[in-house]
Amino acid sequence: MIIVKQKLVQPNSDQPRRRVFLVHGRDLASKSAAVALLQAFDLRVISWDEAAANTGQATPYTGDVVLAGMQMADAVVVLFSPDDIGHVKSEFLLPDDDEHERKPTPQARMNVVFEAGMAMALNREAAVLVELGRVRPMTDTAGLNVVRIASGSIPERTQFAHRLRTAGLTVDPNSPDWATAGDFSSIVTAR
Repeated sequence: MIIVKQKLVQPNSDQPRRRVFLVHGRDLASKSAAVALLQAFDLRVISWDEAAANTGQATPYTGDVVLAGMQMADAVVVLFSPDDIGHVKSEFLLPDDDEHERKPTPQARMNVVFEAGMAMALNREAAVLVELGRVRPMTDTAGLNVVRIASGSIPERTQFAHRLRTAGLTVDPNSPDWATAGDFSSIVTAR
């Protein structure tokens, strides 16, 4: 079990902040699209192998790798992609439950939800939550104004860039590729 006792260490403010740890599920096409877009913003995505090496353990526990990656990063981006299906079991339904509680609905993988909680606990100001397509809402995040990417449109990319800047990252707005980098066309939008 991981016990988080400190926030992410903030680097010297004079240095560009470009390191991102990316949390994602099994939708590798969406992950690749996000990596391409982050790189087009002149950001550097910390790889799993880099994070694993930073644990100092020859055979690290997965949670230690995630924590190391988050601690190495200037910000954490969490992709909620509709990789799993979920709903409430019939015996636990309440009369006023919404449709997403009653019928199978696409949702993010549980490890992604757990790691999003880690990122928020470590440093909420540097955690950027991104919903890809339509995902089952979570009660604890319903009030959060997350980034929503349904198609990879210019307004969605612009909003993402703004959130990355708000998280303290040094985003290059003059990159010629940010408007087209990353193919988000595979995002599942149907429920």
